[in-house]
Amino acid sequence: MFDDRFLLTWTYRGMRLAAVGTRVRVTAPGRWNGAVGTVRRVAHTRYHLSVPGAGRTLTVRFEQTEPV
Repeated sequence: MFDDRFLLTWTYRGMRLAAVGTRVRVTAPGRWNGAVGTVRRVAHTRYHLSVPGAGRTLTVRFEQTEPV
């Protein structure tokens, strides 16, 4: 019988990753600091974000975002 005590949760350096469709805020210094976007893809070390007004997909390292 299945026991959910044995389920694992994927983390990146102890941080839980945001799922596709989740809104996150960019905390990286620079032009997009403070921008809020929607996670479109989770890659190996980065999120691909759809940010209104960007006109393109932004890629941001996991540790340079925070949940909204």
